[in-house]
Amino acid sequence: MEKLSLAAALDMAARRHERRTGSVVKRDIRDLPKHVPLSLKACLYRFTQEGLVNAFRHAGGQGQEIVACWEEDRIEVSILDRGPGLSRSVAFKENGGQGLIGLRDRVESLGGEFSIDQRPGGGTVLTARLRLSDARSEVATFDA
Repeated sequence: MEKLSLAAALDMAARRHERRTGSVVKRDIRDLPKHVPLSLKACLYRFTQEGLVNAFRHAGGQGQEIVACWEEDRIEVSILDRGPGLSRSVAFKENGGQGLIGLRDRVESLGGEFSIDQRPGGGTVLTARLRLSDARSEVATFDA
């Protein structure tokens, strides 16, 4: 994964998911930076991977989509589906699975924001927002 661009890593997550599940993942991956710290790339790859697993498991694979963009210093990746929808309050119940909690913790550990929302018209949207400068400063701290 080190040698892949972020866009290629997200596409790889989608291709592997499609092969494993036989489902289709729509992709809207645009204008991402070519070089990002490995910690950020790995985080967003795992976010995408786990988000697609959840979309397949809870939405039957309906309307699986990756939307990724980069504006100024912020990278945003969303995983969408057209299932019954999942509210934030239900997603983080104590007796729920650890997948979403793990995703949230992973994103927040890099100074990012994690959100889960119901999609208008049905479905769920998981979103990770990370600042590229935060990830780069973290790498610089570890290099020192």
